Amino acid sequence: MDIKANEISALIKQQIKKYQHKLELLDTGSVTSVGDSAFYGCNSLASIEIPASITEICRASFERCAGLKTVTFEENSKLKTIGWDAFYKCTGLEGIDIPASVEVIDETS
Repeated sequence: MDIKANEISALIKQQIKKYQHKLELLDTGSVTSVGDSAFYGCNSLASIEIPASITEICRASFERCAGLKTVTFEENSKLKTIGWDAFYKCTGLEGIDIPASVEVIDETS
């Protein structure tokens, strides 16, 4: 299933959970943030590349994604903020190289 940013303005948590087993590609287009709890508990998510257009990873965006192993950022990332508990309980996460553009990392992230 492809989710295209020009077709939707926000990712709704319930829809992500409903289709998590089919999620293969996220074409963000002009999306600038990963919303609160957007991928909460999405255990089938193994890796993600955050597009350069993303400026904020909001509260609990990837919380409890136990299967998440790698998070990478597209070149020339504009990411400024990583919100509270953004990667909390991502027990499979091997590490993240935070882009130099980041100005705020909430303490429980």
